[in-house]
Amino acid sequence: MDGKFNCESGEQNITIGVEGPVRAETELAPETVREVEGLKISEHDKVAVLLTIGGLKPASKIEILHDGDTAPEVRETVSFAQKAGLKFEVKDRKFSPKRGLGSMGLTSILISGNQDVLKSLSQAEDHLAEWAESDKRILADRRNADGAVGKALGFPRTAIEAFVGKRKVLDPKELPVEFRKSEARRFCGFSLSEDNWQEEIKQGQTYADFIRRVSPIIYQEYIESEIKIEDEEGY
Repeated sequence: MDGKFNCESGEQNITIGVEGPVRAETELAPETVREVEGLKISEHDKVAVLLTIGGLKPASKIEILHDGDTAPEVRETVSFAQKAGLKFEVKDRKFSPKRGLGSMGLTSILISGNQDVLKSLSQAEDHLAEWAESDKRILADRRNADGAVGKALGFPRTAIEAFVGKRKVLDPKELPVEFRKSEARRFCGFSLSEDNWQEEIKQGQTYADFIRRVSPIIYQEYIESEIKIEDEEGY
């Protein structure tokens, strides 16, 4: 494959370890990157797509809110996933955010380079949906599903444990300023734990380095979006 992502390739080799499924970083063909840059999805989702194709994330979830009909961006993203040789699954959910606004739809597109990882993510997402609709919401069930989602998405084990209540979550505002406003923290995409954030944040730096190298355009869009969020939340 000359070291580049092959759109016609089959399933990727993935090793499941302590921190979740991972595979060796893959060099992306320029045309693949250009296609991702042109997708009508958020910059956060574009980052997730590149990291998944590039082998730094075992799977990702892309969410698209629309008016209830199949949105063009859904079809476009699914078409790209097919062309890129990714394993994918589409999940649709319809709901009414507020009375009088009509029915809205949320489409989740799960992507992975490995069918087993995709299946694990899909099952965990289904469990979360079932939990949300259940009359008897058992907290342990929710935490188990959240943990399975985090593992499939490639989050660090200790960060997952913090998110599900087994460790303390670190408030980003408590980070030293050099880390709070760093690209490493901005690219994490997961909650940090109080007792192991120094190690967890290294994963964010790996993500940032990769995105900056393969797509300066998406990198800049993502950073600008994160700065806007920080300003709104008073970081």
